[in-house]
Amino acid sequence: MPQLHRAARDLEEGRKRRLAVVEKPSAPQAVLPCCLMCTHVRISKCCFVEVRMMRPVVETTHSPHPPEKKEETIPVIISPLKTISASLGSRLTIPCKVFLGTGTPLTTMLWWTANDTHIESAYPGGRVTEGPRQEYSENNENYIEVPLIFDPVTREDLHMDFKCVVHNTLSFQTLRTTVKEASSTFSWGIVLAPLSLAFLVLGGIWMHRRCKHRTGKADGLTVLWPHHQDFQSYPK
Repeated sequence: MPQLHRAARDLEEGRKRRLAVVEKPSAPQAVLPCCLMCTHVRISKCCFVEVRMMRPVVETTHSPHPPEKKEETIPVIISPLKTISASLGSRLTIPCKVFLGTGTPLTTMLWWTANDTHIESAYPGGRVTEGPRQEYSENNENYIEVPLIFDPVTREDLHMDFKCVVHNTLSFQTLRTTVKEASSTFSWGIVLAPLSLAFLVLGGIWMHRRCKHRTGKADGLTVLWPHHQDFQSYPK
């Protein structure tokens, strides 16, 4: 019996201590009820168990070398040329190439105009179109390029004023170019070159035969001349 009373007293003191804790719980703590079974005294006592709520720890990683942020630079148009020669009916591609240096191409816009009108509006039929935009690097320097494609070139294009336009937050630039019909004298020269060579060869053969014929006549006269002298040497 004394052991049962001692066990009951310990259980009662433990319950009071836990109730004292429950009266003023701290902010990050929570108190949950549970039931403890005491098999020695065959009674069930309800108490409160203190549970500490741990704040989640979020680990953040800091890179020792943050990525470098590329800044904008003033673009420079390096092509096309002022005048482009093309044959009527041929396919033609005129590149608009822009130099950016170490600047980023993401914020730089590039397009073509024809008579100060967008290509889609100037050529609704799609005969002249803008090619896909290209972004690339050469020797750690950035470039962007948009080609203008003629399929094919017609006489209408000879009277159009084409411009390559580039724009970013630092600059706005244009470069003008025109298309002219290729001169036909060059093609005639290619056709006449073999004929000229043939005439030179035939003329050389004719001159060689003429010189050989004259040499043969001169040899004949040299042979007859001694006989004529011998005939004059006999006495009458």
